[in-house]
Amino acid sequence: MRYVRLPVTLTLVGPILTGSSTPGSLGIDNPIARNSRDEVILPFSLVKGRVRQSWDELSQKDIEIWFGGSGDAGGGIPLRGRFRFSDFVAFAGDRTGVRHRIRIDRATGAADDGALQFIESPFASGETVEFRGEVRWFQDGAEDDSARLLENAFRWTTGFGAERTAGFGRMADVQLGTPVQTTVSENTQASVDAPIKLGLTIDMLDSFCLARRRVVANIFESDDVISGSVIRGVLATWFNEAMGRPPSSIIDENVPQWKTLGKCFNLIRYTTAFPVSRERSPARRPVVPPLSLVRDRKGQCWDAALCDGPFLFTDREEGVTRYRAPSFAIDWKSDEDVHAAFGWRDDRDAVRPRRELRVRTAIDPITRRAKDEQLFAYEMVIPDGFRWHSTIDLERVDEELRPALIAELESLLAIGLAAPEFGIAAFGKTKARGRISISPSVTASEHEPSLAPLDKNLWVVTLQSPALLCDPAVLDETSGQRELHQAYREVFDELSSNKLDLVRYFARQSLAGGEYLRIRFGGKRPYNPFLLTNAGSVFVFRDRGSSGKLIQSWLEHGLPLPAWAIQRYDDSWLSNPYLPDDGFGEITVNLDWHTKKRPEPEAILAVADELEAAR
Repeated sequence: MRYVRLPVTLTLVGPILTGSSTPGSLGIDNPIARNSRDEVILPFSLVKGRVRQSWDELSQKDIEIWFGGSGDAGGGIPLRGRFRFSDFVAFAGDRTGVRHRIRIDRATGAADDGALQFIESPFASGETVEFRGEVRWFQDGAEDDSARLLENAFRWTTGFGAERTAGFGRMADVQLGTPVQTTVSENTQASVDAPIKLGLTIDMLDSFCLARRRVVANIFESDDVISGSVIRGVLATWFNEAMGRPPSSIIDENVPQWKTLGKCFNLIRYTTAFPVSRERSPARRPVVPPLSLVRDRKGQCWDAALCDGPFLFTDREEGVTRYRAPSFAIDWKSDEDVHAAFGWRDDRDAVRPRRELRVRTAIDPITRRAKDEQLFAYEMVIPDGFRWHSTIDLERVDEELRPALIAELESLLAIGLAAPEFGIAAFGKTKARGRISISPSVTASEHEPSLAPLDKNLWVVTLQSPALLCDPAVLDETSGQRELHQAYREVFDELSSNKLDLVRYFARQSLAGGEYLRIRFGGKRPYNPFLLTNAGSVFVFRDRGSSGKLIQSWLEHGLPLPAWAIQRYDDSWLSNPYLPDDGFGEITVNLDWHTKKRPEPEAILAVADELEAAR
């Protein structure tokens, strides 16, 4: 197998219009599409869709293999195509221009009222414009005719963009450059140094969309972080495609090469990759702020984890004492200062990566118009200024297999590192490119955990990624604080073998589900959404015995699954999308903020007795 990057230049004749998803200048009804660098683009989805249509019209073979399918016949699993298209970019500089169009009333032959349209048009009529992009795929061998078939489809395409029937975006020429290739070869040189943990760094080359739980059905909002399950899925797709197998094939020892990696693939644990400033040296991985943080009347931040119970802030001015309830994160107008303090910032002091919105719709192949009720949008993360840091945990891999495993993993990743323009094109909804590298050193944390118990023999555990903890079968809509506390107490009694006593917690829960998770992971089980405890949730324990080694194990390898979760969902990725091996249940312990930001006793008024009396 060879990994191929094929440069393509499309020469179009102006005027050219690809409608933008974002508003344009004042008075412009239809702005032209641009990327985050303000370059005029033909979005990859537009180019792929038009080339797929041409491929189909030419009756060329294996269209679903190369371009993908809906997965209706595959148990809900999408049929992912082998071709990966980039955006096609043209240089427009600071050129501007406006073109006017108006609809004509068919009955009167006169201009229709209110139907004047102002279109951004930086390219003049008759002007030729070059759009440069590329197509990437794995090629079986020298006899593979995919490049020739792809060229046929490009040349059959008459134009790109909107208003093609009015003469916009006509194709003048297409030029395919010399393919850049790298051969897939097995690295047989086993690593001498095989640590139990490795650092993993992801440099994203394209904007990406890693969809989180949807609030609106047709908008896919992206996470800032890259979960361990995404990393595993990306590597699985890359592994299979590198050997000419369908991307969703099961990986085990029965593979043509990289047999150690195949055998141990599902024993590797990947933590969530957090964004870190590219300019920061040395890099320090940020921390999810604990939900025990509160603000006083002046907006100053404190940590209530070690407070013995509920309290009010006291404020004394001019001899008058006033009391104010602390405000938690859910009440704050902004949390950027807190996130910045926990390491969530880049070299421009931006707390989170910037975003762009791409709106798409399905096209009816017969009418060549947008299908009804098929409009959807991707909110995409712009990776400029950030790289993502994660950890690979090989604790479950036999020690004698680790050197060969690391060597084969490096060989797999080397395909995406062979040239600056290369990358593993498998991230998220858009199959964005990312360059993954590993190192023997793990990225340090912005706030290092401590394995020394805090005052009164306490451990404060903060989740850094969501976790399956409480059994939803023991909770319902009538459950309150007591029932939830009891549910958490029972699960931690089990996970700690009764070594830890849950004193208090600051937690938030959410449901994860929907049609895809039901079909993909539900099997024959009755549908129920997953009940997750969110990242940032804080649990305060009193040590009943010697729990240092237990806490250290949780810190290094994540919280294990409770028995109820294993019984209901199993501990396989085929039926459970929230496994510790995919980074879920990652924790940090005894952060310095718990003690440094603890409210002073004279600044608060304890109200636990009053609240208990009120109940």
